[in-house]
Amino acid sequence: SVLAGGLMMMSCGSAKKSVSIADLVGEWEIVEVNEKSVSAEETPFLGFDVNEGQLYGNTGCNSLMASFDLSKTSGELSFDAVGSTKRMCADMATEDAILQALGEVRSFALEGEKLILNNADGKELMELKKKP
Repeated sequence: SVLAGGLMMMSCGSAKKSVSIADLVGEWEIVEVNEKSVSAEETPFLGFDVNEGQLYGNTGCNSLMASFDLSKTSGELSFDAVGSTKRMCADMATEDAILQALGEVRSFALEGEKLILNNADGKELMELKKKP
């Protein structure tokens, strides 16, 4: 079935592939939000604790945390009650964009070495790369 899935993806001409919960494990640097490169005081990232169903990370200024729901069959993903610390930083625009995007996430995919988080319409909200 893995081979058949791979052939199906190639026949569609798409570089995106379905991902499993195991592919989310670990920490991912946030590279883009709403197709804009990210720059911040600290490198923003998301971390997935798949055993606990918890998201953690940093917005470039504040720490964030949430629980997440993942449909193993449909690839749907959403974050519940995203919270963050409340430290004021010189540039809050990146943080605001990250938190807003997380509230809109409904699915995910891998595109090469990138993790892509999409909204309900399939529009790319965030691009992440695995932390070394």
